[in-house]
Parts: sequence; structure tokens; C-alpha cells
Amino acid sequence: MVRKAPNAAGQNLIDFIHAARGETFPFRQFFDLLRDAVDHSVGFLASSLPRGGLQIVQPPRLPELLIRAYGREFHAQDRASWGAIVQGRPVARDEREGGSDSSGKFYSEMLAPLGVAFTAAAPMRSPVMDGYAGALVLMRPESAGPFSEEELEFLGEIAGELDVALRGSRMQRGEAACGQSVPHQSEIHQFIF
Repeated sequence: MVRKAPNAAGQNLIDFIHAARGETFPFRQFFDLLRDAVDHSVGFLASSLPRGGLQIVQPPRLPELLIRAYGREFHAQDRASWGAIVQGRPVARDEREGGSDSSGKFYSEMLAPLGVAFTAAAPMRSPVMDGYAGALVLMRPESAGPFSEEELEFLGEIAGELDVALRGSRMQRGEAACGQSVPHQSEIHQFIF
């Protein structure tokens, strides 16, 4: 349960997540409210899926450069998202510090053209499919400064609340489709090397 929102917009977001019911989650409104609660220029939900790697799954309307480059190559170099998933806690990064290795390429070829310098990601247990982890990711320009500890903590709490809401939506869809849910033998279906 979220303790205290950092501002009124944050409380509106929490209330919205708790009120969201039904077979589909209203992502457009969620991302609009998230933008009001935590300053960022790009936000998305990434999920690992059976194919491996990360894939942007929401929202559907993002810069074409981000969707194509991330899906093709840069999902593997997204240190904030992978760090959040592996460590099980929110992670923030100054992406300009990548150097000349692959993480430097992530900044110079994908983030810099988008005008983004700072990233933050909070882990999600199963945003799309049970057993496949993901992350709620925010990015913002250098002029906005790095993400604060308070923002990271709030992002982590929101990601947890969103996980619960999405699981509820999946359960409603599944029960409506087949009348009952099918239990999985294992909660984890992937390995990160």
C-alpha cells in the first residue's frame, strides 16, 4: 500500500490506480497522471516476454526512434530497467556517464536524440504475463536534473500498485474467457545471465 504521495498529483494517480477496474487497464490516463506526479518527458512500461529481452508494451504512442531502436538493440543496454529487475528495487541513472562502451551507445544513439539524459526504472513482478518481470521506466532531459530519492521511492510504490491492478485485469479477462483461472507451477519463467 502506498504510504504518502509526494504531491496532490501523486495522490490522484494512486486513487486512479485503486479505482481502475475491468478487463482492460486505462494506460493513457495512467501515463497522463504519472506525468503530473513525477516530472519526465518519456515514460513506458517494459516487459520481458518469452522471447527474452525487454519490450516496450505501453503506451502505444511513443517516439518511433524509441520503439524501433529499443526493440531492435537497446533493450539489452537499458541498465536502469535491468538493474531494477535484478535488484528488485527502483534504480536511477545518469545515462551520460556511459563512456564509449555499449551503454555509451545507448545514450548517444538513442537517448540523446530524444533529448533525454536521466532514467529511472522500478521493477514490476509481471506487467503482462505471470512470471515475466518488467519495469516502469521514466526518462527526462538534463535540464530537469536527476531523479530524487523521494521520486524513486514513489515510482517503486506506483509500480507495485500497478502490478496489482494489472494482475486483477488479467484475472478478470481470464475468468471471463474460460470461467476459471489455471494455476502455474512456477512463478518465474526466465533466467537473467
